[in-house]
Amino acid sequence: MALLLILLVAAALPFALPSSVYEGQLGPTLQRMAHGNIKVGQYTFEYTPRPALVLQNVIIDNDPAVGKIDRIAVPINAYNVLNWGKALRDVEIEGGKFSPTFAISLPQRLKPEPETPRLTDLKLIKSSVVVGQGELGPVDGTVRFDQNGQLAELMITDSERHLELHIEPKEGVFALTLNASNWELPFGYPVKFDSLLLKGVGNSAGIVIEDIRADLYSGIVTGNGQLNWGDGWQLSGTVRSNGLQAEPFSQVFTKTTRSSGRLVGEANFVFKAADYPQLFDAPAIDAKLQLRDGILYNLDLVTPLKSQGSGAYHGGQTTFATVDTLLQIRPNVVQFSKTRIESGKYLAVGGLTIGAGQKLNGSFAARVNSGALVVSNQIQIAGTLDKTQFHTGAAYRPREGDAPAEPAPEAPAAQ
Repeated sequence: MALLLILLVAAALPFALPSSVYEGQLGPTLQRMAHGNIKVGQYTFEYTPRPALVLQNVIIDNDPAVGKIDRIAVPINAYNVLNWGKALRDVEIEGGKFSPTFAISLPQRLKPEPETPRLTDLKLIKSSVVVGQGELGPVDGTVRFDQNGQLAELMITDSERHLELHIEPKEGVFALTLNASNWELPFGYPVKFDSLLLKGVGNSAGIVIEDIRADLYSGIVTGNGQLNWGDGWQLSGTVRSNGLQAEPFSQVFTKTTRSSGRLVGEANFVFKAADYPQLFDAPAIDAKLQLRDGILYNLDLVTPLKSQGSGAYHGGQTTFATVDTLLQIRPNVVQFSKTRIESGKYLAVGGLTIGAGQKLNGSFAARVNSGALVVSNQIQIAGTLDKTQFHTGAAYRPREGDAPAEPAPEAPAAQ
């Protein structure tokens, strides 16, 4: 009965007190708890879905660019009433937008002080970190504190519950673990992961990604990387792939000129930008790739060997046992160089560049050597990814003692 009476008084008290009381009593307390200036636009009280004191339009450090929160709800429950002034539980922050500097400083900003309430947890709802002109979020999450009121863990999930990020402060740094399942990359190309695990360590200058492990397109990707934001933004690292199904992976980039088979390889990547939203606009990727037992679609490098005269061709396909190539990706340019396509007695050597507007420029020397029968031809590739064009001369059938055809020159280097 006493507890019930206390709860009833607590529920009715807000209507009996003017808002100036909240501002005069809670304002200084909030500033001590957050180690900075906290400006509250309005104090209100709500009964549904549960009784709570609500702080609206909260500004941190007098600067919305540092932090702005649509609403903070402090429940009027038994725990908070009985521990008033000592501890708070189930506090909700909704519609928060924070700067990266403020987000990284949370362990210091929420460090408990004497004679201030100790937080046991914070619930984040549709909150974001504002990076440049873009946002990381909105996401939901939970901030948990230890028995001494120190920040112990931050757990963040996306709206569809496909991604979960754990951040744990440790001696001036952050230990980070990201788990994702059935998750599509939200930037660059929409590569879809069956599962993804990232582990790393972060501080105010950046994050070292110590371990990358992913399952996608029936294959495995491993690697490591580093993200720095001290002087502009830079993401760099190395990834290695094994056994990826090439067709669904290549269709992420183009639906027509694609490949089947299995993909293995290694790639080094660097992305640089002055601000985060532009980070993936200027890729610098260098890779060594091999495809096994598949088909090149919309690229017919066999028909020219049957030609009795010069001509032009479109589309088609090439079956291969292996394709070895070096891949270089730069802004508006993708280049395949030192490419070698083999299938039994068939061999094609050359290169291909995909430029602005997906225009193609490449050349290959193709040859079939079957004992006494040797056929070769030079193939020029033009057109676009959707509409490939091949120009050839007559197929060459050398007589006994003739020298074999020379390989085609490499495609023009990427600028």
